[in-house]
Amino acid sequence: LDLSASMAFGTAERLKSDVAEGVAVVLGRLATRRGGRVALMTCGTPTARLLKPRGGRGAVVGLRRVLAEGVAADGAPQVVSLDDSLRRMMRVARQPGLIVIVSDFRGPIDWGRSLRSLGMRHSLFAVEVHDPREAALPAVGRLSLVDPESGAQVEVDTSDSLLRERYAAAEQERRGQVAAALKGA
Repeated sequence: LDLSASMAFGTAERLKSDVAEGVAVVLGRLATRRGGRVALMTCGTPTARLLKPRGGRGAVVGLRRVLAEGVAADGAPQVVSLDDSLRRMMRVARQPGLIVIVSDFRGPIDWGRSLRSLGMRHSLFAVEVHDPREAALPAVGRLSLVDPESGAQVEVDTSDSLLRERYAAAEQERRGQVAAALKGA
């Protein structure tokens, strides 16, 4: 489960972290419903959390407890990347099973090889949490934008149609790279 600062983005109705939390709780309930077990590993925060496989109500309570801690703070150093967590998952999850990756897949796409390796032993299911407003810049004039994960700041003039077109094209290309990496796994 991705708990990076970029998951705190959202629009009118909900944050991406709220959607990810809902996915985690529903999957946890489904996994433990008929005697199965569920585990949780986080990424995108300075320290990774690992809840060992458990069954029953206690497993879902443990999930909710970790989810209640929220996402990483803006500008916090991201020590544990998605790739780090996937490599750790290969060492921890020894028996074949279902692994669900819930993330917005923002940032460098350096996790493809680890995901393919993990897919050799396990069934994979990826849930990309995306907000439609990430795909385009609105024409609202000058904006000061801050990257929540790195803290980098940039000022842009969104009334420039060429800038908006380049941003939309770059975002579409990034989403295509993510889709290709997921399909490859």
